[in-house]
Amino acid sequence: MDRLGGRMVMARIVGVPGEAWNGRVELRQLRYFVAVAEELHFGRAAARLQLAQPALSQSIISLERAIGVQLLRRTTRTVELTAAGRVFLDECRRALLQVGVAVQSAQRAERGEAGLLRIGYVVSASYEILPPILVAYRRRHPAVGLQLMSRSATEQVAMVLDEALSVGFVREFQGNDELDSELLVDEPLVAVLPVDHPAAGRQKARLSSLADDALLMFDRDRAPGMYDKVVSSCLDAGFTPHIVQQSSDVQSVLGLVAGGMGVTVVPASFRHLSIDGLVYRPLADVGTRIGLYAVWRKDGRTSVLDGFLEVAREHAGAVRGRSAKR
Repeated sequence: MDRLGGRMVMARIVGVPGEAWNGRVELRQLRYFVAVAEELHFGRAAARLQLAQPALSQSIISLERAIGVQLLRRTTRTVELTAAGRVFLDECRRALLQVGVAVQSAQRAERGEAGLLRIGYVVSASYEILPPILVAYRRRHPAVGLQLMSRSATEQVAMVLDEALSVGFVREFQGNDELDSELLVDEPLVAVLPVDHPAAGRQKARLSSLADDALLMFDRDRAPGMYDKVVSSCLDAGFTPHIVQQSSDVQSVLGLVAGGMGVTVVPASFRHLSIDGLVYRPLADVGTRIGLYAVWRKDGRTSVLDGFLEVAREHAGAVRGRSAKR
């Protein structure tokens, strides 16, 4: 066994397919062999390794016995590699290099500097909050791989639970015993109106002024938090919404508004999506805001995820500051 970073390490070398070999080889034996093979002198190799020469000689003998191959030819004056020894030297160098890479990769992952994050997000998160988070995170942790998936809130929760996502960005998270969550942004809701709507010419609209309008909504099955938030906001404004159609696709809902089929209510970040025939108007009603949450498994915290959440908090604070001024 070899002490690598203060830990005892054992390596098992697997034989060539078809050739039975059940011995064990220690990492230190590989390192000792490489030193002898490069120096071709036991005395110099022992000095290089800061090891007594008899102990080095015994280690090489044990290695040869373990693999059943003569690696060195020794005389009283010379040490030479056998043909098998030359092949073994090349493989030992590769093996030791790979062990070093593996240790460094594990250490970087422990520090949150390497690994893979699978990130889910609702469409509205991609308009304002998510892009600067990704830019900052990639700049700070360039060795971490990112996989991004646009999914509904319901799909993200299921994927986080199944460990198909490391973290999700969802609207109005409604809680789950196996998940942790954190509110990142609490932004205003805005009315989306056809350009010829009576309230389209005003700077702000009151939610109560939409009581008689047909309301177009997202499917509750896909976005329950957002659906329930809009409905509860309407009830707080004194009316029951007249929901005439639900759609799973945000562009479809906005397209129907532009076509004069009704109105809808969305987070303010949707204003980055410009479509002819409709306008966005802030709502004057108090309390018409909606949250964007990060969600992850309670048992899924890693250094990589912690690093990402740290960056997300920093940039969410800047977005909250801008949102408060609206």
